[in-house]
Amino acid sequence: MPKVLKAQIRSFLHDYKRRVFEIEHDPKLVEQRKTQVHKVVSQILDEKSRFHLHQKVDASNAATLDLIYDFCHEALLPPVVGKIADRILSLEARQAACLEMVHKMLDAFAADETT
Repeated sequence: MPKVLKAQIRSFLHDYKRRVFEIEHDPKLVEQRKTQVHKVVSQILDEKSRFHLHQKVDASNAATLDLIYDFCHEALLPPVVGKIADRILSLEARQAACLEMVHKMLDAFAADETT
């Protein structure tokens, strides 16, 4: 492999690493991802979830189950779903940067073959 091509690949890898760092730390991009996370979390939590009990439940137990359901839906789920959504959106941004790097590398290989 020619030295010029190796230098180009190193440059592409460096650009990819720089882009990933920018995705993770740039305040503007982080703020955009936070707004996207809030949208995703609200969409997920707005979906109606159901639970099915196999036995009949009396009224006092039904009230307790509703209380537990409301607590889980309002207190426990939002931070967990938020972290998962943030991780997914971060990985999608990394994947897009990686695909961009691969396209640049393939173009460089194609240009090297023609010369």
